[in-house]
Amino acid sequence: MLIPVFGVLANFVCMAFYIVGPFMGYGTKMEPFGALGIAAIWAVYGAIYFAKSSKATGRTTMVTARPGV
Repeated sequence: MLIPVFGVLANFVCMAFYIVGPFMGYGTKMEPFGALGIAAIWAVYGAIYFAKSSKATGRTTMVTARPGV
């Protein structure tokens, strides 16, 4: 549990610096927003692709019940 929490925390710290850094004089001010826009577009494309490919193969995308042991 500690490793995933640390990973998420490290990602948030890096993203915060990536957004705040240009205002402190490191890089351009539009660079972080451009990267976030590209990431958002890529995430939407990935979600659409995942949903379509799962539907085409007959698999569900969301688990509704736990499998029996």
